[in-house]
Parts: sequence; structure tokens; C-alpha cells
Amino acid sequence: MKTIQQLTTISFLLVVAPISNWAEEPIQQQDSQRAQTYPSQILERRTVQDEDGLRAQPSPKPPVQSECPGPLNLVMAKASALREPHLHATPDCLAAHYDFSEFDAETGFVRDKSGNDFDLAAVGRHATVSDGIAGKGVMLDGGYFQAKGNPLAGADHFTISLWFKTAEPMNNYKLISAAVWSGGNNASGWNIGTHYSEFWADNQEGSLRGDPGWERGVEFRKGEWNHLVVSYDGAHMREYINGQQSAEIHGTGRRVGNGVPMLVGAWMGFQFQGVLDEVRIYRRALSVMEIQALHRAPGERH
Repeated sequence: MKTIQQLTTISFLLVVAPISNWAEEPIQQQDSQRAQTYPSQILERRTVQDEDGLRAQPSPKPPVQSECPGPLNLVMAKASALREPHLHATPDCLAAHYDFSEFDAETGFVRDKSGNDFDLAAVGRHATVSDGIAGKGVMLDGGYFQAKGNPLAGADHFTISLWFKTAEPMNNYKLISAAVWSGGNNASGWNIGTHYSEFWADNQEGSLRGDPGWERGVEFRKGEWNHLVVSYDGAHMREYINGQQSAEIHGTGRRVGNGVPMLVGAWMGFQFQGVLDEVRIYRRALSVMEIQALHRAPGERH
């Protein structure tokens, strides 16, 4: 009788042992095997226990971009309502691009190289051709350009990149604008300037900037080419000068207001005096690496 019980026990152990060994396999090994097929799920789910016995929280996900420049039917409807050029849903989300390579001082015409037809027409004193950061640039002294519409109307993510040169960069020049303003937050649209940049939503909803100040950690260079970039991903607004981050403030998550047709070289009487080149406007927030690439090679396609 005892022999039968012993045989039964041995048989049971032989069956259970492999299951027990599998159950005690280290989690790292299991996750390593599963991560080959589902790496993002494993990384998002796992937490690591530190020396104090606390569990670290997963890193927050970046804000989701809802349009780039958006579902094409939404963009077309918006453009039609605003009587603006129809934006194309290009992979790089480039909404407007001016390299001034075909600029004609006689006609004052500047073609939008993005294909979205935000062409520029000179207003006031005609601009003149100048050496740019890459090929031709345009020199402004009392005049400016006007586009057919606002390439950032309704944008929830964006990047504005441009090159400029002037003897006094801190003369409160307005470099590009598409805003109407009546005081406080009674405004709509945006402007990029040498002092700081401003962005408003529609219907007095308020600013896209979550912080009132704009303190810079990098200065412009007098009489030399400067690369200025402002990006917005909903959560943050960042400024870059000559490839370095110069400022960062919180964002409110609001969308850019419809504003007014874009001006290049002026806003509300603040007119730029100097040379402009390689103006690019994206309906997405470029990465740091992309911004630095624009700084290193301003005339190349990005």
C-alpha cells in the first residue's frame, strides 16, 4: 500500500514540477520574450521598484496633435469659410514657405513654395533683392508683404521658422503677423517679434501662452543673421535662437484664432527694417533635432 502511495506522489511531482518552474520564471525574462512582439505595451505597463520601495510612474505621453494640417475635409471646409487658400495635407505639414529665390522687385510678388498658394504681394515701398542666408533674401525698409490668408488659422500645433538680419534686433520689430488686437485678450491670431511673440484664440477666449512673461536666455546678434523659431504643442510654447532654446512657457491648449491675412515684415505700424529669408510655417511642432537641422542647413528641404 505504501509503495502505491509513493509512486502516486512521485508521478504528481513530475507533472507539477515543470508548471512550478515556469511560474517562477523571472518577470524580466517573460517581458523580454513578449517585448519582441509587443514592446510598447510592455514598456507602458511595467514600473520599476527603486531602493526606497516606491514605484516609478510611467512617463507622461506628449500631447496628441489633432490636425496636420488636419483631416483634409476639415481643412477644406475651414479654408472655404475663411475664403483662404486650401491647405494640402502634406507629410511634413508645411503650410507656407518663402525662400525669395524668385522675388521680383518690380512686381513685388513672392511665391509660396509649399504649394498652398499663400503668395505674398508687396505693400507700400517695394522691397529690394538682397543676399540671403541661402541664395536670395529680401530687404525691407518701410514696406511689407501681405498674403492671401492666415496659414495658421485654427492650428493646435505649429512651428514658425525664419532668418533675419538687422542692425538693432531689439527695436521691437514685428517680423510676421496675422493678428487683430483691441487690447488685453480682445484679439485673434498671432505675431512673431524681436521682443517676444504673441498668440490668441478666437472670441476673446484668451492667449495660447500660459505664462505672461517671456524671458530669454539667448540674445540676438547685431548686424548678423539670426535664426528665430517658435513652436507650440498645446502644452508648451518654446522659442529657439540660433539653434539654442532661448525660452519656454506653458501653453493653454487653445487653437490659433482666425486673425487676419498674414503680413510679413510688419504688424500694426511696427515695421521691420532689415533682411528676411527662409520663412517656413508648419502646422505641427517640430522636434529639437528638426529645428537644429533648419539652423544648420537653412536652404535645404526639410
